[in-house]
Amino acid sequence: MRPHLKRAREELGLTGTEAAYRLGISFHGYSAIERGVRDPRGSTCVKMVELFNLPLAELLFVQHDSTTSPAQEEYADDDTA
Repeated sequence: MRPHLKRAREELGLTGTEAAYRLGISFHGYSAIERGVRDPRGSTCVKMVELFNLPLAELLFVQHDSTTSPAQEEYADDDTA
């Protein structure tokens, strides 16, 4: 999970859908970024810094659940398999 990204979105009063729209990506894609399952593309990173007005390193910091490994989280959320 990316707690700083979620907090920044909530402080702006945006839903995940609204943030995704402003960033020009799908809600599913934004949700995966916020959950720390996927990393954003470079162009999306630039837009995120502009939208949330926070350093990229802070926005992309991933805090993993202590009971689930990152690989398990990615596999569990991968809908392409």
